[in-house]
Amino acid sequence: MTEEEGTYQLSRDYLASGRLTAQHYLILRRSGWLLHPEIASAVRGRTDLAIADLACGNAIWALDMASEFPNATVVGMDISTQQFPTEASWPHNLSLETHDMFQAVPEKYVGRFDIVHIRLVLAAVHNQGKDRLLQNVLTLLKPGGYIQWTEALLPVFISPIELSPSSVFRQPSALETHCRKLMGASAWLAQLHDEFEARGLTNTQRSMIPLVPWLSKQDNDNTLGVMDDILRSMQSRAPKAVVDEHRAIMEETVREMGQGRMFFAKYYTAIGQKPS
Repeated sequence: MTEEEGTYQLSRDYLASGRLTAQHYLILRRSGWLLHPEIASAVRGRTDLAIADLACGNAIWALDMASEFPNATVVGMDISTQQFPTEASWPHNLSLETHDMFQAVPEKYVGRFDIVHIRLVLAAVHNQGKDRLLQNVLTLLKPGGYIQWTEALLPVFISPIELSPSSVFRQPSALETHCRKLMGASAWLAQLHDEFEARGLTNTQRSMIPLVPWLSKQDNDNTLGVMDDILRSMQSRAPKAVVDEHRAIMEETVREMGQGRMFFAKYYTAIGQKPS
């Protein structure tokens, strides 16, 4: 078992893949872009782009990018092929292959890509050494290439507007406390732009992805989907007491949502450019 496989807290079945697709379009609706506007402006008009999607899951971002940039070469990489779409459905400019992001980059990909994308890998990298991962990711970039990394900020955001004012909710929420315990020491993922600067990248930015209040139901569904995904994954590897605790917290969260409490995942994107 590789490091990434050993630490990954979610499942890879069809339910998990469907959740990734829904989450992708929720983030797209909230942000308004697949490619950060600063990067999109910098590469506008290029017909020879090489784009990597690292830890690509079911490749939904890579698929959309291959469609958006039909003249680009898009390569999706993931530790597992379980969620990959069937090869017959791949766009002509997309390829998918296995790669463990904690392992050295294959020689053929060293310094090859104009854009490297990575998103929501908290469930795979918690408590892991950041230096090797960041080195591997940045090794993929060409001189002058860009990294785009979108990550979730824990805990989930709880709306201050409660639809049922008479309800008394636990503070902090059980979900908030549980998330912190589940994900461990991963505070560096909230400061990726600083990590980029420390490694010599330029033109770094940190952009919060705004909340969309009228998508509260969809955000709640996504939060529950992640919790259910973790539950199904831990049932085969965690002690019964841990599974029971997670299930109880999930049930409490469902009850609170039914009483009007809104849980939003907070996302941000960090970008940086490798010096030419």
